[in-house]
Amino acid sequence: MDTIRRLSVGNFRLDEMKHLTLTFKGGLDFDIKDITICNKKYNTFEKKIRKIHQDYKYIKVAEFQDKNKRGAVHFHVMCNLPYIDSEVLEKMWGYGFIKIRKPPYDIAKYLFKYLIKNSYDKRFEGKRSWSHSKNLVVSKVWYQQMAIAGRQDLADRNLAPNYSYSYESNFNGMIHVYEYDLNNPIPRTTAQPINPIPPKKDNDDRK
Repeated sequence: MDTIRRLSVGNFRLDEMKHLTLTFKGGLDFDIKDITICNKKYNTFEKKIRKIHQDYKYIKVAEFQDKNKRGAVHFHVMCNLPYIDSEVLEKMWGYGFIKIRKPPYDIAKYLFKYLIKNSYDKRFEGKRSWSHSKNLVVSKVWYQQMAIAGRQDLADRNLAPNYSYSYESNFNGMIHVYEYDLNNPIPRTTAQPINPIPPKKDNDDRK
């Protein structure tokens, strides 16, 4: 979930973000309940999109359509598609109903609920329930001493975290996470030095 949130913040502007839903209709000549096959159909769709929009970016989360007892796969896609008539887009998809809209909410958080649901779904065992385009900028992650040094450097540059949180680890005690978006920096409002929190040292430390 952290990865999706970071990819979202680092790659999509609010004014370009779209929420695309892709479904599979009945009567197709392949198993619409097979996530592997359905992912391949999405890859075909992506190639069509790139012919008209080379900078197509997306984060895709799959879900099984169980409310109507069909069990068919459908996709929730965060993307940067420009305006395309929905009928044209549905024809390009070719496998069923589509819906594209401007999300009035945090689409990354919207995708989280499907990730949580998928983590308990045995149909996804050994298969990825989400993916993203290769042209997304991936954030750098620093741990332990490197993280402390990096955070101190950013503080010296008068930058505050854009986002931070803490959680309890079974192996290393309290873990503190600080995230900086250097494309949208937040200046610190105080000149007081930060107090780095050294990592806990024990025999159960894991990298």
